[in-house]
Amino acid sequence: MNMDGIAVDDAETDSYPKRLWCEDSGEWAVLGANKRAFLWRPGESLRGLLLDFAGNWTIEILDRRRLAAVDENHIQIWDVAADPVRLFRCDARVGNVSMLASPLDGRWLASTGNDYHDGWGNVSVWSTSDPSWIAVFSGQDRNVVSALVADPQGEWLVAGDVRGCVRTIDMRTLEESSMPLHGAAIECAAPRPDGSLVAFGADSDVVIWRVEDKSLVRMLNTRQGGLIAAVAWSPDGTRVAAVRAAGSLDIWDVASGRLTARLRLDCTLRSVSWRGDLITMNGSRGPVLVRGGAVAGTWTRG
Repeated sequence: MNMDGIAVDDAETDSYPKRLWCEDSGEWAVLGANKRAFLWRPGESLRGLLLDFAGNWTIEILDRRRLAAVDENHIQIWDVAADPVRLFRCDARVGNVSMLASPLDGRWLASTGNDYHDGWGNVSVWSTSDPSWIAVFSGQDRNVVSALVADPQGEWLVAGDVRGCVRTIDMRTLEESSMPLHGAAIECAAPRPDGSLVAFGADSDVVIWRVEDKSLVRMLNTRQGGLIAAVAWSPDGTRVAAVRAAGSLDIWDVASGRLTARLRLDCTLRSVSWRGDLITMNGSRGPVLVRGGAVAGTWTRG
């Protein structure tokens, strides 16, 4: 297999890769394939198996040398600076973990789960320097959390739920508040790089929301339908990329509310990230890379 310089032996992955997580500096990435995760660095082959995925594909890159991964209802912290080493493993306290979020410096990690009998709607916050938890937030209505994002600077945590409500947790005071945002379930969210705004995907809408006063800034919709599966901000915070599960990428100018580009792909899309001029999407046929509005690389068997 080859993808824009990434080479992987078919015998190792045994299937199309389903997810790709890239560290911000570009020094390494984690590849998910066939219920396993592998560490990869540019110019190198896969470094080896990190862990087996029995259930959810859930990984959060904490900083330039550490990542967090879910092992059913446990959280693992790994040091991948050299040979991968697991630092610790702890009980997540939220049942079956479905999402992770952390600030840029990785000093804390938030997790949430979807197990009704063991913390449905709970959000737990952990220290990443040792296996200790800081606080558990249960919310007022205990709705299932469907989106979880952290302020890049670590000052707040936002959770969107299946009933279209937004919960905000102030990490300085550990106070929690809640408000309705949309009539449909919130499917995904992404913070602006400066932490001032959050983009939510709800049904076929992209909702831009201001954190400081908890107000709606703009609603972006082409009126062409299609569930928003994931959103990401451009590095300069002026544009938002939104992928629809049916296989399209939309790029919006946030200030004007104008759709500036649309790319249709013949696959189901699940996630998107935007680093520099490169947009990376994960889909049913593996990762797809887009640069300058055109596909720059795809995962092909070679």
